Amino acid sequence: MAVVDILNDQDEMKAHCYTFVMWPRKWREYSDVCPLDWQLCRLIDQERPKIPDEPGIYTLLIQPRIANHSMCSYLMYVGQTNSLRRRFGNYLNREKHETGRPKVFRLLNKYPDHTWFCFSPVPEAYLDSVESTLLIAYMPPANDRLPAEVSRIRRAF
Repeated sequence: MAVVDILNDQDEMKAHCYTFVMWPRKWREYSDVCPLDWQLCRLIDQERPKIPDEPGIYTLLIQPRIANHSMCSYLMYVGQTNSLRRRFGNYLNREKHETGRPKVFRLLNKYPDHTWFCFSPVPEAYLDSVESTLLIAYMPPANDRLPAEVSRIRRAF
């Protein structure tokens, strides 16, 4: 019986494994394209009114909130949008049910009680460059498309 439990536990654990790249040189190379004023809220409908209807950068974080440790987060995804409020709503509704982006779909459905939306308004003219620099610095596991300078290296693993 103990062998079966170990096998089941091992399979369950593997279903929650993600590859994170922690590359200090890329962190040091990060340059502020424009100032970011990050705000954090749970990905739940009651938070929607707090989200501005303006362009910005956002990240999806998984926060286990174990032992009231609010600073423990896993940055899973970086994105940009022309409307932070609309994108927030997409994640509450459409993205939870569609499979257009399987990795994001998986996150939203596997960790519904632990998903947080972290955002910063950014002028539309800076969205591409801010997103690109953050993708290079963080290399989040749920982003499929990364800038060419790191994508080639990451694929080599």
